[in-house]
Amino acid sequence: MKKAFLAVLLISVFASCKKSKSNSCEVSVVAMAGNYKLTKYSAKITSQPEQDLSSTLTSCEKSGVYHLNADKSATYTNEASCADN
Repeated sequence: MKKAFLAVLLISVFASCKKSKSNSCEVSVVAMAGNYKLTKYSAKITSQPEQDLSSTLTSCEKSGVYHLNADKSATYTNEASCADN
């Protein structure tokens, strides 16, 4: 009897825990705010194929951290060994 009661209790607990199926990713400035490093730099001009311009970046630009803020401002910080900030 105890095993049957325990089984019914466990089944009811698992059946009552439903996950919400509405998973939506918000596309907004606030959702994009954060710290980023460049991994690829590319450009597409009109009918030309996309060009990878990553080789044009300096080592300081590649190692820098880009801070995108929720108020639509941005700052750039690089390593101490780099001259520009």
